[in-house]
Amino acid sequence: MLSDERIWVVGGRLAHRETVSSIKTHAPALLPTDHPVTKLAMARAHVDSGHRGRDTTFAKFQEEFLTPYGARVASSATFNCLMCKRKTPKLLSQTIAPLPRERLTPGSPFNNTMLDLFGPISIRGEVQKRPPGKAYGVLFTDMVSRAVHIEGVFGVFTM
Repeated sequence: MLSDERIWVVGGRLAHRETVSSIKTHAPALLPTDHPVTKLAMARAHVDSGHRGRDTTFAKFQEEFLTPYGARVASSATFNCLMCKRKTPKLLSQTIAPLPRERLTPGSPFNNTMLDLFGPISIRGEVQKRPPGKAYGVLFTDMVSRAVHIEGVFGVFTM
């Protein structure tokens, strides 16, 4: 609807908002998405919100104005802010080490293996169920084909 100042505003359901004193609202002005005034108003809302990000900027902007695709305009205003660019740290990227030669050259199975020991696991015998024992598992992994072989190691260990 067109306001008295010849500005397009969004009406909403609060037609009699002047009579309700506890609600202090006004009809927000409707701005086009790609207009420079919209971008300036969003930049001002970003500064007024304390440089807190897209959602806070968009919420501050919606107190006075509405625009289609407003979250996209708020994201653009936040991304183009020089203070936010200085404040936001750049994340470091970790370089991945190259694969060892043993992982790449084909050969007979389990020619190059990786070894892992897991446990202890509490076990009991089938005949003598009372004295529990400890068992460990040994995991052999072929480095090329990634085939797995598991062996059990039983007995008393001191490590």
